Amino acid sequence: MALWSTYSSKMWGYSFKFPPEWTDLGDLGAGKTEEYLSNEPVGSPEGLDSNGIFLAISIHQFSGRACAQHGLANATVDRQDAIDVDGLSATLYILSGQLPYMELNLEKDTYCYMFSFVFGSRSARDANESTAQMILGQTFKFGQPTAPAP
Repeated sequence: MALWSTYSSKMWGYSFKFPPEWTDLGDLGAGKTEEYLSNEPVGSPEGLDSNGIFLAISIHQFSGRACAQHGLANATVDRQDAIDVDGLSATLYILSGQLPYMELNLEKDTYCYMFSFVFGSRSARDANESTAQMILGQTFKFGQPTAPAP
């Protein structure tokens, strides 16, 4: 992780490290509550090849069940892992859907932080589970948001 790049959002008050072969795709026109990264130059997860990884981070004002269950509808839970994200307990869901993915949602203050790792294949998902756990459990840090609630 020493060679990983760092992403920081002053607006939403968080930072994390990501592998050097990934690219920050920005918000892809989705708005300031979204941030996307990928190991391939794509505009959406549908453009991934079988080795592709697409990380979407979303910030919203959902709370309770609406936050915890976001992104889990119409998916099959293959397994789940307990994980701490900067001192907060959360669950990383490993899922099968139209594309295989991992989902972690958690509340911090008045925000719901939603992390979706989408993969081009099940083998890419399974091979990168430890990378997702490192990003979330070892490098993700909350700070103080400067933006008004979305």
